[in-house]
Amino acid sequence: MRVCSLFHPSAGAVLLAGMLPIVHAATFCVDNSASLASALITAQSNSQDDTINVVVGTYLLGSELEYTAASGETYTLNIIGGHAPGCPGPPATSGNTVLDGQNLVRQLTIAAKGSVGLGYITFVHGYPTLYAGGALNLVNTSSTSATYVFSNVFVANKAADNNSGGSMYVSSQGDVHLWSNIVYANSGSAAAGYLSCDGNTYINGNTFVGNQPINHVGLGGLDITGSGHYWLANNILWNNEGYDVFDQNGSVDYAYNDIGVIGNYPPLSTSHELSVDPGFTGFFGVSLAPDSPLVNAGFDNPPGGVGGCCDANHGPRVVGQHVDIGALETDVLFRNGYEPVP
Repeated sequence: MRVCSLFHPSAGAVLLAGMLPIVHAATFCVDNSASLASALITAQSNSQDDTINVVVGTYLLGSELEYTAASGETYTLNIIGGHAPGCPGPPATSGNTVLDGQNLVRQLTIAAKGSVGLGYITFVHGYPTLYAGGALNLVNTSSTSATYVFSNVFVANKAADNNSGGSMYVSSQGDVHLWSNIVYANSGSAAAGYLSCDGNTYINGNTFVGNQPINHVGLGGLDITGSGHYWLANNILWNNEGYDVFDQNGSVDYAYNDIGVIGNYPPLSTSHELSVDPGFTGFFGVSLAPDSPLVNAGFDNPPGGVGGCCDANHGPRVVGQHVDIGALETDVLFRNGYEPVP
């Protein structure tokens, strides 16, 4: 069975469930919306590192899921989808945990003061009426903790008018790892993904494609700001209306990406950059065809890593001679397949 792990930057504790135990830790296994909401409420103030394992299935949300760390709650929070019933081990190699906002609510808000791990979740049909982030609003006020958002899928989410981040709004004073996520067909007043980060931010192995601003006025794909340093490697940012990347930060290094249009500040540096049709399969496909120029074309050792162990389809992150550019490795898709949730 494949094992994926992340480590707390200060204590060296394993973040994901199914590995070595965390001292003073609480682990939850949830299989419905009510138990997921309850676990988040408990984790807000139990003075423990918390891992919430979420079973495969579709969770229809009538209200927003929220986690707001209590005063002094500087512990780790992990929310990990893709689990089999009973959560017997690490996330499975197939099956999706889908948080469906039903075009009524944002799926998840996190206000953290410690490390965060969020992975293997599909966010669809989020539509909040207030604040930024159509599916995810994640704010971490700890400058010494890390935030990991990895192997998730964001499809058909929409931020409220005049709010940024059609799929996600991520603001952090510490380091951020945005790894192996698919961001497809989302809309927001600024861009599909909005990151405001003051630490070191590693945006590696993601696919942002087919996103657009509300009323066709805005920035497009990925909007980055804050006072930190950004590294972008092995990403596909393509065919987003407006800019594929809008850089309000001015401290961004690019390597081995496939990007259509970069707006505002020019890159600090570039290495092996491409601007070519990715060669996706299928009419709505986001996987690479066998003859895509992005297959085995990525950087195997970028700053911040290639994106954990796994791609957005729960398969190995590196297959073949080199990592693929984008969120999906091709031969994993030949086995399971992936198409966005409509």
